[in-house]
Amino acid sequence: MDPSYSPYTGSQFGATPGAGGFSGAQPGAGFGSGAGAGMQPGLGGGAGSSISSGTGDIVLSKTGGKSKKPLIIGLIVFVILAIAGAVAAVVVMNMNKSKLENAEELNKILGQISFSGQCPDVVNGVENSALSVDDYSKYVDGCRNKTAKVIRIMGEIGSLKDSSEYKQIYTELNSELNSILLVGEGLEADLAAYSAWHEWFIAVDNMLGIQTKSDIESIAFPLMASGIEWMESLGAGWVEKAQRLMNAKTMLNIVGGEGRQAEFERIQAEYDSYMTTMLTDFKEEVSLDNSKDLNRLCLIAHNFGVFLGVEG
Repeated sequence: MDPSYSPYTGSQFGATPGAGGFSGAQPGAGFGSGAGAGMQPGLGGGAGSSISSGTGDIVLSKTGGKSKKPLIIGLIVFVILAIAGAVAAVVVMNMNKSKLENAEELNKILGQISFSGQCPDVVNGVENSALSVDDYSKYVDGCRNKTAKVIRIMGEIGSLKDSSEYKQIYTELNSELNSILLVGEGLEADLAAYSAWHEWFIAVDNMLGIQTKSDIESIAFPLMASGIEWMESLGAGWVEKAQRLMNAKTMLNIVGGEGRQAEFERIQAEYDSYMTTMLTDFKEEVSLDNSKDLNRLCLIAHNFGVFLGVEG
């Protein structure tokens, strides 16, 4: 018998020979349940052993030596980490792709802004009486959405590339946009002023046939109800000028004569002059206009697009 052979006995499992855990197993008895089952020399619980039944069938195979569990666990951990790394790489790649697509979209928007200003439709359409209030409101919403998109994309692509060159050109672009774009409460205040002005201007353009002070005040309502102090002041001045003009026109129609005609023409000239003054004051009060120098933004936006390879 192999000196290393140590037969399993009941005492090894906390039992006394012939009693306990394995139904009266005797020293030297095997684990088979069949009659005459036993351990063969060299086939015990040692290394390379197998346990057989009385019929000779192999019911369990046991490999000796150190356990393979640590190796298997290590392989599982390695595979998990490899998969996690691959997934992370794909996520980062997709994020960078998305940011690059955003940068390309930003480049197109900046090209439009550097060519015609932040919101040219709002500025150019404010005194277009052929443009309905609903259609003009679409320009206002478009201005708001475009500005919000520029801000959002600039925030997302700040870390698009980890290089000093990218950080420098991004910082220059961000600084230039901050000096040009009207955002936040300032933008909302201007959009409200533009909307009120456009609505008032349409009503003025259709004011033929007004007969009472109430008619005039109704026309001025968009200005007077704007909640903007300087606009309310302009509206009050317009009500006064428009009422005088209406009265002069009424007297000319009733009385007639050269004197009434001259009086009407004088008041008409005052009214026209005030309308011009109103527009001048309006443009001085709002910041959303097309008078800003956009040449530097055009250059920086172009360089930014070329650096990223998205310049169209």
